[in-house]
Amino acid sequence: MGDVQGRDFRAGPRAILTAFDVTSLVVGAVVGADIYVVASLGAGLMGPAMLVAWVIAGIMAGFIALSFAQCVAIVPKAGGPYAYVRETFGYFPGFLVGWSLYLAELVAISVFPVAFVRYLTFFFQDLIWWQDALAKGIFIAFLTATNYLGARIAGKVNDVLMVAKMGPLLLLILLGVAVVIFSPASSFANLVPFVPLGWGGIGSTIILAFWAYAGFELAVLPAAEIIDAPRILPVSIIQGMAIVTVFYLSVNAIVVLVMPWYAFTASTAPLALAMETIIQALSLPLWTIGAAIMAVGAILSISGADESATLGTSRLSYAMAADGYFPHVFAKIDPRYGTPYLSLLFQGVFTLVASLLGSLTGLIELSVFFLSVTYLGTVLAAMRLVSRAPDLRLRFVGSRAVLILALVSSLYLVSQTEKSSFILGIIAIALGVPIYAFFAPKNELSEVRDRILSEEQRLAAIQRALLVAPARALEYIHALFSKG
Repeated sequence: MGDVQGRDFRAGPRAILTAFDVTSLVVGAVVGADIYVVASLGAGLMGPAMLVAWVIAGIMAGFIALSFAQCVAIVPKAGGPYAYVRETFGYFPGFLVGWSLYLAELVAISVFPVAFVRYLTFFFQDLIWWQDALAKGIFIAFLTATNYLGARIAGKVNDVLMVAKMGPLLLLILLGVAVVIFSPASSFANLVPFVPLGWGGIGSTIILAFWAYAGFELAVLPAAEIIDAPRILPVSIIQGMAIVTVFYLSVNAIVVLVMPWYAFTASTAPLALAMETIIQALSLPLWTIGAAIMAVGAILSISGADESATLGTSRLSYAMAADGYFPHVFAKIDPRYGTPYLSLLFQGVFTLVASLLGSLTGLIELSVFFLSVTYLGTVLAAMRLVSRAPDLRLRFVGSRAVLILALVSSLYLVSQTEKSSFILGIIAIALGVPIYAFFAPKNELSEVRDRILSEEQRLAAIQRALLVAPARALEYIHALFSKG
């Protein structure tokens, strides 16, 4: 574990990123296909009151994002949460956080084939089971193949897919505002009653909404290249998350204003249905084309988001294998294309199986659980780093109140996980223990053992021995120190 206070972490690449650049990074990293996927899932749990959950989820994500900014300011290393936790708590906790992040990403990329087929049914209704499976398989195979052919081709495909990401959503907002202006009475009538199903589903709705805000951690990585990072980084994160929250609220508000909440809860393509309703209300020609544009935009955005996630997750497993934490086959590179082909193949198979067996909400909930464990470790690391290096504390961000609120937010996300997902998540994280024990470098395992058998741990063991079994205390003490 490094000496945090004795190192100059502010040295590094030339600072060139402005406040506008960083704010754009935050918005770009967060806004993706998620809004198409979870825009109205909460309506079935809370009705129009789901808007409250979206506000709360945005605030929680903002506090957690600020803790990432604080970690980056002190430990500007590659590896993100894994690097922060390893720096502060050691190898094994760092691995568990990295393992949780890998699980979160692996489950997250399994969400997109499910969402893809849901919007595909706008054009091909009543798909039977084998058609559903075939569509998911083709979707996964296409993204796996483009990533296998190399990052450059994957990046170009991603650029094409992401062009249509914002356009349909902005069109939905603008036309929706026109409907509200021309028919305010009927629009606001759709908000009554505001809480038709009570507040019991707010926890689950926050989980679904929070998944749409995830991704902010990617925007804080280039901290060393930000001009006056201690001042700009926290402000840009707040501005970026505020913009995202307003954008998400606008889309969801339009959806619940233009049609009764119960009319789209069963829809597999809610935004396409909302666009269809809006164009009909405005008596615009070719209303079916408008709805189709929204459905196509959703399909392209979902594909683009999964393209990026597939690329990033394969590199994460490759890096962990190269560091000795995963089976070495994950680090094998195709000699022609230079891609971790076995990592991609494993991801493709896992994604197909998970998308066939898991539900949309179940996969999202499990992914958020793994993410919340990652965030929890990062927040705890931020607290310890600030106490060790107070001179590197970011103004406002590193305050005790902000970090405590980030900690509470992370714990709340964990607490709201359904029992089945929680148990499954704990089992999956626990599987990381034998993986670490088997693959971690032996010198690292020795260091972990030495930390466990540190002087503080030995003294605590002696105290327990004296309290529990005084007659055997001396024997226990001798056994402990003979291992040193």
